[in-house]
Amino acid sequence: MKIALCDDEKFWVDELHRLLNEYYSARRTDYYITTFSSGNELLKNSDKYDVIFMDYRMGELDGIETARKIREQNNGCVIIFVSSYPDVAIDTFEVNAFRFLVKPIDKEKLFMSLDDFRKQTENDDFIVLKSRNGERIIRASEIVFCEAAYKHTLLHMSNEVIESAKNIKEIQKQMTKDIFFRCHKAYIVSFPHIKSFDNNCIIMDNGEQAFISRNNLAAFKTAFQEYILKYNMGRI
Repeated sequence: MKIALCDDEKFWVDELHRLLNEYYSARRTDYYITTFSSGNELLKNSDKYDVIFMDYRMGELDGIETARKIREQNNGCVIIFVSSYPDVAIDTFEVNAFRFLVKPIDKEKLFMSLDDFRKQTENDDFIVLKSRNGERIIRASEIVFCEAAYKHTLLHMSNEVIESAKNIKEIQKQMTKDIFFRCHKAYIVSFPHIKSFDNNCIIMDNGEQAFISRNNLAAFKTAFQEYILKYNMGRI
């Protein structure tokens, strides 16, 4: 679990850091916390975070503008705002905030928010991975396709590739069957990200390609057609 704390007041950063340590240590979850004192500092960092705690009012770039720039990067991370101004909570809806917590931080409400987030990861919309950088939670919709790499799996996203310690068979178990399809022993594709295909390969919307085995071709075409009919994507 990779967490970012973005606040220009060190006292609140330290307090939130302490509470998060208490929460994740009690649940024996691997976690990594990085702190930032401004929105610009956070945006300059290239790391991807599962959860970002954001102050609403900060220096030159406020929390809303920072969150908006994060969303422009197609980042599906969870954003939780923390502010001394409860009247601005409605503004955070614009950037799809997960929760809004008021300072001083209520421990019970914070832990409840984190519990709700953990429950969401159990749904098909989220996949839990263990990578070289620790545990990471990603949205299934962000995955373009998966590729077997010996005993590990490469998850190709729109703008990055994540290496998981799990093999492709284990990854497949976490995926929704009507969205993802194992078209080859080395590939799993996401139907929403398919741009075109022929009898040998599938072109994805990020420009990369995955291969179809001859034995899986007929089943792939049937499953893809069922997906189109079910979700009314209007594709051919």
